[in-house]
Amino acid sequence: MKVPRDITLEEVSRIFGPIVNRYSYVHNKDPDFICKIETLWMIVHQKPYMLASILIPLGMVQRLTFEKVHGKNMKWTLYVEWTNNEQH
Repeated sequence: MKVPRDITLEEVSRIFGPIVNRYSYVHNKDPDFICKIETLWMIVHQKPYMLASILIPLGMVQRLTFEKVHGKNMKWTLYVEWTNNEQH
């Protein structure tokens, strides 16, 4: 599933707080959601740890917001492939 066009920055900001180049996920107080974000980030970037910056890119934030707001799952494999192609 592609990134939905109907996800607004207001919806993203409600879940992730204000943007400063990238989004910080610590504004969200749901520990299960934070665990999901960290696990997905490590899988996407193929790292065994989370960076100390706790910042995630807008594309990932939009997908996570869509899942949380609409209760539908995104196809994360497409995002992982795209991210890996961008890095190489």
